[in-house]
Amino acid sequence: MIRIIFSSTFALVLLKLITTLKEMYLASEFGISWELDAFALGFSFQAIVVAAYALPLRPCAVKVYFEVLSKTQEKSEAKLKLWFSALEFAAYSCVLSTILALGAKTLILWLKPEVDLEVLKATVLTVQITAFSIPFQVISQTLGGVLIAEKRMFPLHFAPVTTALCIIGLIAFWGGDALMLSIGWLIGCIMETMLIMFLVRPSRLRTGLADRSVTKSLWMLTYPMMASSLIMAGTTTVDQAMGFQLDSGSLSALNYANRLSSVILTILSGSLAYAVLHHLASIAASGTAQEIRSSARSISLISFLVIVPVALFLGIFAKEIVGLIYMRGQFTEMDLNRVVPIFQAYLFQYPFYILSTVQNQLAVARGQTRLLGVLAILSFLLNVLLNFVFIEKFGVMGIAIATSVVYATNWFLVMVYFTYYDRSQPTPSSEA
Repeated sequence: MIRIIFSSTFALVLLKLITTLKEMYLASEFGISWELDAFALGFSFQAIVVAAYALPLRPCAVKVYFEVLSKTQEKSEAKLKLWFSALEFAAYSCVLSTILALGAKTLILWLKPEVDLEVLKATVLTVQITAFSIPFQVISQTLGGVLIAEKRMFPLHFAPVTTALCIIGLIAFWGGDALMLSIGWLIGCIMETMLIMFLVRPSRLRTGLADRSVTKSLWMLTYPMMASSLIMAGTTTVDQAMGFQLDSGSLSALNYANRLSSVILTILSGSLAYAVLHHLASIAASGTAQEIRSSARSISLISFLVIVPVALFLGIFAKEIVGLIYMRGQFTEMDLNRVVPIFQAYLFQYPFYILSTVQNQLAVARGQTRLLGVLAILSFLLNVLLNFVFIEKFGVMGIAIATSVVYATNWFLVMVYFTYYDRSQPTPSSEA
C-alpha cells in the first residue's frame, strides 16, 4: 500500500506541476475576464455529466475486476471483459453528449437570460465542444480501474498531462480564447484515452469474451454512485451559476482559488484514494469486516495528522503562494487581493475532504454505494442553503465557505454511519 501511495504521489506531483504551469499561463493571458467566465461555466456542464456518469466507473471497476479475477483466475480475461464494458458504457454516453450539445443555448439562457451576446456565443461553443469529450472520458475512467487493480499508478495519474499540454500548445500557437481552451481540452481527452487504452490493451480481441454480466455487475454497483455524483456535480454547477450572477470576474476569481487549493488536495487525496480502495477491496474479498474498519480508522488518523499542517501552512502563506502562481501579465494586484481570501476559505475543507475520501472508499469496498447517494442529496440541499446565507454576508467567498461546511457535514454523517450502524452489517463475501 505504501508503494502505491508513493508512486501515485510522484505521478500526481508531476501532473499538478504541469497543470499549475497551465494555470499560470492562463492567468498571464486572461487575468480575471469574461472569457474565462464563459469557459468555466460552459465547461461545468460537461463536468456534471462526466462526474455523474464517468467518474464513478473507476472505483467500481476496481471492485468488479477483483470479482471477475476471483472467478476466472486470468488477468488477461478479466481485463478484456472490462475493456468491452468500457466501450459499451461509452456508446451510451454518446446520447448524453448529443443532448448536452443541442441544449447548450437553452441552458445558458435559463441560468442568465440577460447574458451578453458575445459571452453567450463563447459559452455555448464551450459546452458543445467539450460535450464530445464525454465518451472518451468514460473509457479512460473505466479502464483506469484496471490500472488501479494492477497497481500501475504512475501511468494512471500521469496520462491526464496530455490535456494540459494540448491547452497550452493551442493557446501559444493560435491565441487564447474560449474556443482554443475547449478544443485543447477535447484533443487532450482523446489523447489521454488512447494512451490508457494502449496500456490496458487486450492481448487479443475475442468477441466471445464480451460478457454482458460484467457490464451488469458494473452497472449495479455504479448507478447509486452515479446518482450521488450527479447531485454533487450539480452542487458544483450551482456554485458556478451563483458566481456567474455576481459581479463581473467573480466566477474567474472563484475558479482561480478553487483550482489552486485543489492542487495539493488532489495530490494527497488522489494517491490516497486509489491505494485505500485497492487495499480495502482486497480485504473485503476475505469477509473480515472488522479488519476493513480497523484499516480505515488507522488510515484516517494518519491522513488527518498529515493534512492539517499542510492546510495551516497554505493558509498562512496564502498571499505569497497565490502571487507566485498567478501574479504576471494581465493578473493584477487587485485580482490577487480578490483571489486570496477565497483560496483561504477553501482550505477549511482539507481535513474533512481527506477523511471523507477514506470513508467513501470504505463504502465502495463494502458495496454500500447507496449510502453515498443519500448523503449527496443532503449535501446538495445544504450547499444551496449555505450559498444563499454566506453569499449575502461574504460575497463570492461565501461559496467557498459553504463548500467547506458541506464537506465537514458529509464526513460527520458517514463517520456516524460506519461507527454505529455498519457494525451490524455483514460483508458481501460473508453473505455469499
